[in-house]
Amino acid sequence: MKKYTLTNDEIQKWIDSDKEFSDLLVEIQNLNISVNEQVAIAFHRISDFFGLPQMPEDIQDAYEDEEEDIDNDWFEQTSVYEQFGLLKYLHDDQDLRGVLLSAIYFVKNGYVADTDEVYKKYYSKNKLPIFGIGFKNINSNVELVFIKKDESWFDLGCKMFIRYE
Repeated sequence: MKKYTLTNDEIQKWIDSDKEFSDLLVEIQNLNISVNEQVAIAFHRISDFFGLPQMPEDIQDAYEDEEEDIDNDWFEQTSVYEQFGLLKYLHDDQDLRGVLLSAIYFVKNGYVADTDEVYKKYYSKNKLPIFGIGFKNINSNVELVFIKKDESWFDLGCKMFIRYE
């Protein structure tokens, strides 16, 4: 998978290129609910719209449902949950709706957030060495947990873990 930095122009071109997708976004944005509730709904509806794995456990199911096609470019699949967690941490000052769209774009196109940037941001504020990154909570409520050497990501309530190399 390619590490990638996405621009707002690319997101807008993507939205403009698909009327049905654009209409879905407008429908969600026009709901009379909070931004966090919009993100929760969008997490599911847009992932479903594009047939993307929402959670890590959905990845294997997606592979089993697809027929083998040799002509397609193959890339290691990631989930919206994982990419959203990483991008939320990296862009904690941005509108969550835009961050979610970036995460979905990444998964749809075979890109991944740059974990080196996540580690740099962590170490810019913390001095304790870490063993890896845990992902806690479910769906759009994902939060990163930085796991120290003697900690268990599972005992900390994480759904998945990326080892720091």
